Amino acid sequence: MVRRRWLGVVALGLSLPLLGVVAASARAVPPPPSEPTCAQRPKPFEAVVPPPERGVIESAKYGQNGPLGSDIVGAGVANPYYEIGMPVDGVHDTKPIGVMIEIHGGGYVGVGAAYVGRLRPDADFWRIHGWETVSIDYRRCAQSLGDVLAFYARVRQLAGPKMPICASGQSVGGSLALILAAEAGPGGLSCVIGEAAVTDIGALAAGRAYPSGFRGVSAPGLYDAITAAFATSDPTVLSQFSPISYAAAFTTPALLGRADNDILVPVSQATSFRQAVQQAHPGDVVDIELLPCPALGPLPLLGCPDTPEQLVQTPGDVVFVHGTTSRAGLTHFRSQELAFADAAVGAPLP
Repeated sequence: MVRRRWLGVVALGLSLPLLGVVAASARAVPPPPSEPTCAQRPKPFEAVVPPPERGVIESAKYGQNGPLGSDIVGAGVANPYYEIGMPVDGVHDTKPIGVMIEIHGGGYVGVGAAYVGRLRPDADFWRIHGWETVSIDYRRCAQSLGDVLAFYARVRQLAGPKMPICASGQSVGGSLALILAAEAGPGGLSCVIGEAAVTDIGALAAGRAYPSGFRGVSAPGLYDAITAAFATSDPTVLSQFSPISYAAAFTTPALLGRADNDILVPVSQATSFRQAVQQAHPGDVVDIELLPCPALGPLPLLGCPDTPEQLVQTPGDVVFVHGTTSRAGLTHFRSQELAFADAAVGAPLP
C-alpha cells in the first residue's frame, strides 16, 4: 500500500493535502508555438461564478501564493485560475484515491473562472467518490497546451511520483487531456477521459456531426472556429493540438465519451483515434462510450431524430457535452467513468 504524505496547510478552515515530494524526473514543458498569438481573438468570456461546494479552494482568493504556488506557467506570469476540491466521501477525505485534473472546453478562446466553474458538477462527482480534483484554466489558443502541461508538472511535483493522477476534459479540453497523457509519458497519467474530445482538427473540415442538416454549428463550423482562433489553417500548427498526432507516444488507458446527438464532434473523431493508437500499440485499448439520445416526449428513440427541429430538450433530458442524453444514459456513463478510473489506479471496488 502506498502511504501518502500530507501537509497541514490551513486554508478556508480546511486541511489541504500536500499535493509533497519532487518527482525524480519531471519532463520539461515545451514552449508553446510562437504563432499564432491569438492577439486578435475575442476577449475571454467572464461571468459571475456561483460559490463552490464545501471543500473547494479557489485560487483567486490567494493571488500568486495559492496552494500550487506561484509561477506555474512561467516566471513572472500570473497563474491561470484553478480550483482544488477535496474528497467528501467520508472515507478518503484526507487520503484521496488519486488526483483528477479537470480541463474545460471553449474552442481555445473561452477561458476564465466561469469556464472552470462549469466543471464543478464533474468535479463534485469525483469528490464524492474519493478523488481530489484540480480544475484548471489556461491561456487562450497556442498557449493552452503549454499551460496544461505546466499545471500537470506542478501537481506531479507536489503530489510526488507515487500519487495516481488522471485527467478529464470536455471538448477541446478533452483534446488537451489526451495530449497531456502522451506528453507525460510512461508513469505519468494513470488514466485519461475525453468527453466529446476533438482528436483530429484537420478532419473536422470534412466531418459530419449530428444532424447533417445543421449549418454553421457543425463539424466544419467547429473547424472554422478553431482555425479562426489560431488565425491559421496550417496543418503543422493544427497537428500540435490534435491528439491523433501523438498516437505513437500514447500508452495511457483512455475512455472517450460522446453523446449520440453531438452536434459538433463526429463519432469518427473517437474511432479514428482509437484505431491510430491500436496500430501504434497493438493490444492497447481506447474505450468508447456512446450516450444514447434521450426520449422524444413520452416515447423512447430508436436512434436520434433526423432533423434539427426534433432536437428538443424534454424535462427528463440532461445536457452532455455538445448534446443531450437521458438521465439513465448519463448515470450509466458516470458509472463507467468511475469504474474505469478506479481500475486504472488499482482502487478497490465499492
